[in-house]
Amino acid sequence: MAQTLQLQLHIAQQQANELTDCLLAYQPGLVFSTSLMRDYQLSQGEMSAREQVQGYQHAQLYFIQVPADQLEALLAYLRQNLPRLVIQYQVVPVLQSGRV
Repeated sequence: MAQTLQLQLHIAQQQANELTDCLLAYQPGLVFSTSLMRDYQLSQGEMSAREQVQGYQHAQLYFIQVPADQLEALLAYLRQNLPRLVIQYQVVPVLQSGRV
């Protein structure tokens, strides 16, 4: 059985629509979910005045399950189609999934 990975993408909220559109256009089609989050990682120079007072920036986290042999193609697609966006990512193995 081919190994399944979870690609987690982390992006500033104001850029999320562009990333979502790109993921929806990807072939073969992807199934993914998103979650809003507060990003406390950015330096003050990267934050608006309001975000500096709050101490965080709104961000979106994407969870995409992908077969291991398709991961590099997906990352290359994102790099090619969204070169100006700053997208942080990490890849974790899916050891088990299903419904309870």
